[in-house]
Amino acid sequence: MPLRATRRAVTLPELPADVRSVDLCFGEDRVWSIDLDAAPPVWRRLLSGRGLAGGRNGHPWPAALTPHLRGSTALILRNSADGRELARTEVRFTDEERPARVVDETGVPLAVNKWGRLGRTLDAGDDGVQDRILDRTEEIIGHLDRMGLRPFIVGGTLLGAVRDGALLPHDDDADVAYLSTCTNPVDVAREGLAVGHRLEAFGYELVRHSATHMQLHFREPGGGVDHYVDVFAAFFTDDGLINQPFHVRGPMRTEQMLPFGSAAIAGRSFPAPADTDHWLTINYDENWRTPIPGYRLVTPSTPAAASRTGSASSTATASSGTIGIAAVRMRPAAARTGSCIMPRSCAPARASTWAAAPAASEPRCATDPVEPARAPPDRMPPSSPGGSSRRTTAAPRSRPSPLGATRASIPRP
Repeated sequence: MPLRATRRAVTLPELPADVRSVDLCFGEDRVWSIDLDAAPPVWRRLLSGRGLAGGRNGHPWPAALTPHLRGSTALILRNSADGRELARTEVRFTDEERPARVVDETGVPLAVNKWGRLGRTLDAGDDGVQDRILDRTEEIIGHLDRMGLRPFIVGGTLLGAVRDGALLPHDDDADVAYLSTCTNPVDVAREGLAVGHRLEAFGYELVRHSATHMQLHFREPGGGVDHYVDVFAAFFTDDGLINQPFHVRGPMRTEQMLPFGSAAIAGRSFPAPADTDHWLTINYDENWRTPIPGYRLVTPSTPAAASRTGSASSTATASSGTIGIAAVRMRPAAARTGSCIMPRSCAPARASTWAAAPAASEPRCATDPVEPARAPPDRMPPSSPGGSSRRTTAAPRSRPSPLGATRASIPRP
């Protein structure tokens, strides 16, 4: 079966069983990577009903790419693991006399990211973007550390550090988390909201996707987004599981997390879990050493959905999947102050190093402002990660949310 494509879908040739991920390129520009082991059954049924191959072979184009399927291109298929060319063909999507390209307004190539959206990737960016990302990552880790939190790198950033000592070329951001001392998801959510306000006070442009997931955007002089850094909350629950909403949940002992070790990226040292192999297995799976740029995060919203996926990294249930709020964009604002909302029982210990620090006899909440002001509104906004209609339970009036009424639905990144 040859490589072929229409405006509806692409059909891959028969591939060796050890090829787990492939890159689709328009000419020399990668536009999409496919995890061959993760084609949803609905895709297979849809493609089979339209005369196209299902399973590992047939794949509909992502919605983000369809507006760019105009004109013609040399469609090249490569093995994601080593860049080896597996097949190529000439494709004409429309009769227009133009090359099919996927670029932004400045001509920088774009590719479908792990969220199914188009974005710049590190392998297509300018030579200095990786240094800028690492600079900002160090800066944000420093801020979180000075807040009394325990920051460390996670996700693709940790994966790239452990596997290659570099940022992943197919990635488009850096991932940082902090290990909360709270064990109750509601307390973790409240802490996350307050941490976001502290970061805003430093002047960062913050896009919030849940109470425990925020993005800090950094722009070019012309106004476009140059790169961003994700900040997550991680926490242990009383059942012995580590949680990093929205998609990490699995068994982990405290000594596998603390004291933090370090992982190097481009010669720079970053804090990392004590047992990085164990963390990455929970985050991804036991095959995390094999590059799969087309890997997609799957986060079931219910325990039943989690049981259908069967993946340790996608069984985020009550502890990590229900503490989200509507995604909101918050531009840099003047430094704000407000009453500390964190319960004293889980105030972070001061951690000027990456080791576990004992709690002080009089713990001070890391989100305590210098000048307390009027308490913010007392209800958490409705919704869940990704902006669904499911509502979260209102926070008790004795513990007001700092987010207030400032919210506006935006797409998840």
